[in-house]
Amino acid sequence: MTVDNSFTMKKFQSMEIIYVTFSQITKLPYVECDPETFDDQVYMFTEEEAAKEEPRKLRYVLRDLAVAENAFAYEYTGYLSNIHSVKAYFDANLDMLESQKFYKLFAPNQKVYTKVKNEEPTYYADSSEVKLSQFASGSIVRGKVENSMISRNVDFSEGSSVSHSIIFPRVKVAKGATVEYAIVDKGVEIAEGVTVRGTEDNPVVIKKGSVVTEDIVR
Repeated sequence: MTVDNSFTMKKFQSMEIIYVTFSQITKLPYVECDPETFDDQVYMFTEEEAAKEEPRKLRYVLRDLAVAENAFAYEYTGYLSNIHSVKAYFDANLDMLESQKFYKLFAPNQKVYTKVKNEEPTYYADSSEVKLSQFASGSIVRGKVENSMISRNVDFSEGSSVSHSIIFPRVKVAKGATVEYAIVDKGVEIAEGVTVRGTEDNPVVIKKGSVVTEDIVR
C-alpha cells in the first residue's frame, strides 16, 4: 500500500489549524527518527482530541525526566551485548573467552561485587586437555575441554569431550560423552557415550536437573 504524500501535504496546507504533540519540558514537538530512512518525523493531527490521545513513547518520557531532574549522561565504552535470545546469551558468554572483550567488561580498576564461593581449585588430571576455556573453582577435569565456559563443581570424566559450550554448576559428563554448542543447566547428568550437539547458530539447551541418556543432535 502506498501513501500519496502530495495529497496529504495539500490537505495540511489548506487547513487553518494543525495540532502536534509538544513536550512540556523542552517546549518542542516530539520527534521520532525513522529506523530505516533515519528521517526525523513529527506527528501532526487534524483534530485536537487525536493529538491528546497520542501515546508518549518511553524514550520521550525518559528524555523529559532527564531534563527536568538535571540528569547527566555517562559515556560507556566497554563491552556491551544485547541479550534478547538464547543465541545472543550464548554468544555473549563465549565472548568472554576473548581477553580484549573480557577486560572491556571487567576492567581491572573497577570492583565487581558478587557472592563469594570459596572452594578448592579446579583439579586437572593428567588425562585432561584444556584449550581456551574459563573454569570456576571446585571442578574435576579428566577429559577434553575447548572454547567453553565452565561453572563450579563440574565433573568431566576421562574420555569426555566438551567444546563451544556453557556448563552450569554441578554438571556431570560421563566417560565418552560429547557436548558441543550447548548450554547445560545446573545439575544435569550426561550419560556415558551420549552426544549432545547443537550448532553455532542454534545451540542446544539442556534444562536444569535433566538426565540425558540418549543423543541430542541438531
